[in-house]
Amino acid sequence: MSRSAANLSGKVFGRLTAVKPLTERESGFVVWECRCECGKTKNVTSRRLVTGGTKSCGCLHRGPRKRNKTT
Repeated sequence: MSRSAANLSGKVFGRLTAVKPLTERESGFVVWECRCECGKTKNVTSRRLVTGGTKSCGCLHRGPRKRNKTT
């Protein structure tokens, strides 16, 4: 993908919706302000959005987890 600023506004990536590009850059990629379905805001690079590297604000990893018990 090109490092140029593609318009991702309104596009959904997992649980994140791209809101607006920021002036900040990370490794040459545009950083986007995104709104998660849970209501939180997260800043994510365009590369991580497009490749699926980031799908939520972190809420997908929170909550109770199943533990494998060995007895």
